[in-house]
Amino acid sequence: MEKALWVEAVRMASTVAIDDLLADVATRGIRDLVVEIRVPATGAHAHLVRAAAVVGVRIHAAPRPFDPTGVAAFADEHAIEGLHFEELAAAMVPVPTRRLLVRSLAVRPLDAGWPARVHAIDIDLLCPMALMRGTDEVARLLRHARDQAPITKMWGGLRAHAGERLLLRAQLRAAVASGCEGVLLVTYDPTQLELLDEFASA
Repeated sequence: MEKALWVEAVRMASTVAIDDLLADVATRGIRDLVVEIRVPATGAHAHLVRAAAVVGVRIHAAPRPFDPTGVAAFADEHAIEGLHFEELAAAMVPVPTRRLLVRSLAVRPLDAGWPARVHAIDIDLLCPMALMRGTDEVARLLRHARDQAPITKMWGGLRAHAGERLLLRAQLRAAVASGCEGVLLVTYDPTQLELLDEFASA
């Protein structure tokens, strides 16, 4: 199972926080981070990309706000793995980058219209977000997403509920059983590293 971690911009406010984040994931064998990137990017974001490359962690940038020109400039300047889109409308806008990037898209499985729109655009990786507590509902939504996009690579989006290590374990199993090639865990919290341990050991 491929493992990726969603990281909010607030968790990367300084180079020290970024170094701590990278140490937490790299030592646990997590190789993909989906991170909020402010455009234009700050020095901290540039440090994130450089430092991640050193420890073998791939960065998928989720730009805020979405500005195709600014995003392209960031992608061309820094060695990021891909672009992650939270909205279909943004994913449909061409980004004039010179680099070949993995394009990932978060979808809400309860939105009945997403399959037709997704099939009309160039997306490498789908992330159906099943962030509820109920494991049965998580499994149902992820199975539905897989049925709607049977050949597209998929990371199931799961929430790391505070203090709920056993719940996370059950939901990770449900994601794999639903046909997901990986999991995007939401969100990184340095005070809940036992959840990251559970994720890493799955």
